[in-house]
Amino acid sequence: MKQQAGKPGGTPDAITVEVIRGFLETVCDEMSLTMKRTAVTPIFSESSDYSCAVMDGRSRLIAQALRTASLPVHMGAMKFSVEGVLRDFEGDIHDGDIFLVNDPYHGGSHIPDLTMVMPVHFEGDLVLFPAVRAHQMDTGAMTPGSYSPTATDIWQEGMRLPPIRICDGGRLREDLVRMLELNTRLPTFRGDLMAMLAACRVGARRIHELLSKYGVGTVRSACDEAIARGVRRIRATVAAWPDGDYVGEAFLDHDGMGTTDINVRCTLRIRGDQLCVDLTGSHTQVASYVNSSKANSYSNVYLGVATMMDPEIPKNEAFFEAVEIVLPSHSVVNADPPAPVTACTLNIGGEIAEAVAYAFEAIEPERVYPQTLKIGALIMAFGMHPDTGELYLDANIDSTAGWSSAMHGMDGWGGLPNHYGMSTLANAEIVEMRFPYRVAERELAPDTGGPGRWRGCCGSRGVKRVLAPMLLNFSAIGRRWPVRGIAGGRNGAPNCWTMDWGTPEAREATGLGYMVPLSPDTNWCFQLGGGGGWGDPLDRDPAAVLEDVLDGYVSLRGAKADYGVVLAEDGRSIDDDATSAERKARRAGA
Repeated sequence: MKQQAGKPGGTPDAITVEVIRGFLETVCDEMSLTMKRTAVTPIFSESSDYSCAVMDGRSRLIAQALRTASLPVHMGAMKFSVEGVLRDFEGDIHDGDIFLVNDPYHGGSHIPDLTMVMPVHFEGDLVLFPAVRAHQMDTGAMTPGSYSPTATDIWQEGMRLPPIRICDGGRLREDLVRMLELNTRLPTFRGDLMAMLAACRVGARRIHELLSKYGVGTVRSACDEAIARGVRRIRATVAAWPDGDYVGEAFLDHDGMGTTDINVRCTLRIRGDQLCVDLTGSHTQVASYVNSSKANSYSNVYLGVATMMDPEIPKNEAFFEAVEIVLPSHSVVNADPPAPVTACTLNIGGEIAEAVAYAFEAIEPERVYPQTLKIGALIMAFGMHPDTGELYLDANIDSTAGWSSAMHGMDGWGGLPNHYGMSTLANAEIVEMRFPYRVAERELAPDTGGPGRWRGCCGSRGVKRVLAPMLLNFSAIGRRWPVRGIAGGRNGAPNCWTMDWGTPEAREATGLGYMVPLSPDTNWCFQLGGGGGWGDPLDRDPAAVLEDVLDGYVSLRGAKADYGVVLAEDGRSIDDDATSAERKARRAGA
């Protein structure tokens, strides 16, 4: 028997709303664990570059995984995939169907992210969609690994999938799977696709259990109320901010094809409890793959706004209902087809979230966190593995620790900005098992975190020794425009990639690299930028600076140069008089 909770007619009470909302979040977590435990490639099993969600029959985001893998850059875009399925298959969606989409102009964000959605019907009604978005390592682009820095249109970035029905009434369409396999370079594709399918089916089974207990009406009403509560809380937060227009900007070094200092301009318009995020004034779309699709831009605006809110507000459709978003057409934040967009989830997506954060700095700097991705070089390494004779693709998922800024009351920490969600770094042993490298070094680099009252996290420094011939594609950025500080904090250090490191032929990677050869027994070094600082570095507690020196985050030179803290010759104690005089002189000269 179905349980009717709350008011007559199945309208749920407050407790039932929370129980159903929490259940659906747990469903997403179970889907996520299924994906992680059954996927084949380390980008899923190690680094968790995927996300799971539950959408409803109106393409609204109802719940997402919160305690397992989940990337904010996936979440805002997920709704567009379901929207595409509902549009293209209107009146033709049945039990057991599963749909797949990746095309940025038909509901996707960028081609490597495949989104799988499965409709859940109950007593004839289409109610909810469990969904998985996962970054596939190769989708048949012009070069292995899908990131093609020289691509000039979307067709060069891989196989475009508008919404297609990959399972028909519960039966897997083997003809389509074979076609997809034929258009990827990696034999692991089917295994990862089946992991996505398994996660969707786990979600569908749990949702059926929920519907059997509470009934369609109660579940739908609970979802509606959970969103409505979020809207009310978001608008109450906005109402507490002063009315006005607030502007923030962020910049990307280049597009690899001659355009430099590409800007994203964000204007926050606050009127009472209404918030509009307007990206008008951003750079026109460019020739290369750093353009953003609409879905990706929504995700990054969603991320920037959500970090300014109470973290207890559920991360669901409420953010889209409560916030107006304006994206100018033919711009780098809303490109027109057939513009290439593969890099957009990193750059210029990171700059979108960054611009939103800097716009908020004038409103509430104590909450601002520029959750940016000044990712070092979008390195994709590939070649034939000498032990297996098979193609390998390394997205360098073990080499992306940096850019974590400080915020009010807390130093930057962890090595990954929250743009990455719950992604993790692959460990060195897994990298060495899979790819012809030796990881010679991996450490945090001192004096790379932006100085401030609270210090940005240091960037990482690593060295990989190449054991077999390989090729690199990259687009080196974050050199001219590192992560900026907040409220008087200073910038983090810029990125720096060095090929043939440690030899007279050493050269820094700049601009765009296409099919760059690396020879055996050479090293390449990545030193990724640090996060920005928060507040005046001269306000940092000298004892905290001493701790940083003892921990290796700041050098003796950096303690004095960046913070005005003078340490004893042994570097283990503070010279209070000299520090006081140094800081007084600095402030007098400011």
